[in-house]
Formats: sequence, structure tokens, C-alpha cells
Amino acid sequence: MDLRYRQHGEGRKCGVFMTRWLPYAGLATALFLLLAGNASTRDTADGHDAIRRAFASTVQIFSERDGGVHRAASGVVFDTDDERSLIVTAAHVVEPVVDQSISVVSSGADRIVKGVVVFSDAATDVAVLSTPPLAVPEIRLQTETSLGDPMWVISYPWGKRATLVSGIVSQIGGEWDNTSIPMTGPVAMIDAPVSYGSSGGAIFDSSTGRLVGIVRGYKTAKLAVPGGDPVNFPLSGETTAVATSTILCIAQGTPAAALAAHGSAPNCADPTKVAGAR
Repeated sequence: MDLRYRQHGEGRKCGVFMTRWLPYAGLATALFLLLAGNASTRDTADGHDAIRRAFASTVQIFSERDGGVHRAASGVVFDTDDERSLIVTAAHVVEPVVDQSISVVSSGADRIVKGVVVFSDAATDVAVLSTPPLAVPEIRLQTETSLGDPMWVISYPWGKRATLVSGIVSQIGGEWDNTSIPMTGPVAMIDAPVSYGSSGGAIFDSSTGRLVGIVRGYKTAKLAVPGGDPVNFPLSGETTAVATSTILCIAQGTPAAALAAHGSAPNCADPTKVAGAR
């Protein structure tokens, strides 16, 4: 019997580093508004209503490229107006940014629309898609989490039906030395199991109903049995995340002072350090 480990998602970057910022001047303002309303408080959300809202804001993403290359992923609508909706997902889903047909399936809006990549950053593994406007509930953002906080992950594993799995925050991000263990901060890792198609899936704090990040990648253990096909098993505690603080930091013109007004001021000087490396 042979047991091997493999990194999925963030460990499979493709293409060269590319950063293009979208021509939407009001994006940072929209993100600030999502943070408003006691974003740092642990307000309790009605469980079933919070789940319905979370599902409605999460979308399924399909990418088709020349040569019949297909990819499936997940994403979350974080801003919408009368002209367009903006969806955040993992950059490795759309990179390298070449000619590709992107379809976005929104169960909340009961629509299938075309998506266009307007921003992609391999370093932070964050991409933004623009679509026609989707009538979905507005999400609320949360930048602070604590070790052990309960989380929901909503995604579309294997390009199929939406799935909700639960877990806890198993690692906090940010800069810290090996002799200290941060107890609060941006989420870096959770123990909820995910699989292919879950990249870009939404991670919500189940006690507040707020978005704390998106799925970045995961690890699996490959179990090979003589005479049988190898099977991949997701490893509990090895699901990595891109925190909302990172998403906020890469928004052009986002000042740390504005975030400080909401009780959380991530180090925007180096967005790659906000989420924290393992």
C-alpha cells in the first residue's frame, strides 16, 4: 500500500505573474460599505436565513478554452449594481488569462451568464470576474477570525451541485514568528474538507453569517492498493484560504486607515503576508 500527498489549487499556479486592475473606481468604496455595520462584532445571525443568503450569493464557474480544456470552480458575488456584478474567485482557476469562455451559474438569481476576467493576481491567488447584474443578497465581510471559530464552506465540488460543509479555523494568517501562535486575525486555514471544483468557494463565519474568505487550495492523500485504482482523500485541516483582508488590500486605493475605522487594519504594504504562509 502506497500513501502519497498532493497539493491542489494554490500549489498549481499556471502561466506568468499577471496583475490587471479593473476599471471600476468605486470598488474600494463598495468593499468599505460591506464592512460597515459592526463588521468586527460577533453578531448572531439566524442560522437558516444566513445559509439561504450565503447559498444565494455563491456561484458556480465553468471555463472552456481552446483544445477542449475545461475547468470548474466556485465563486462569490461581493458587489453588484444596475450595470454589473463582481465575483471573486481563485486566480489559478482562470490563469493563464487567455481567450476562454467563462460561464457563471447563479442559483440565487436563477441565471446563467457570461463572465469576463477583469483582475487576476497569482501572488495572492485572487481573481475578479465581471458579469451582467445578478439579483442576489448583499454579503457582509469580516476580516477577523479566531482559532476554533465555526465556519461554513459553500462550493460546487466536481462541478456538480452546491454543497455546504462545516469546519473550524485551524490556522490564523499574518506575520508571526515560530515561537508565537496567533489566536485572532485573518483566516489562513480551515479543517473543512473540499475537493476539485471548490476553489474560490465562499467561507462564512457560521455564527455571524459574514464572509471571511474564499477557498484557495487543499491537500489530498493518495492511497494506492495493489490491484486497485488509487483513491484521493482530502486531508482534514489542510484547506487553505484567501482572507477577506487580502481581497480588501488588493483593491486599488484601499487605505489601511479606512479599515482601521472598522476595528481591523491589515498590513496592506504586502498583501501576500496578510493571509500568512504555513
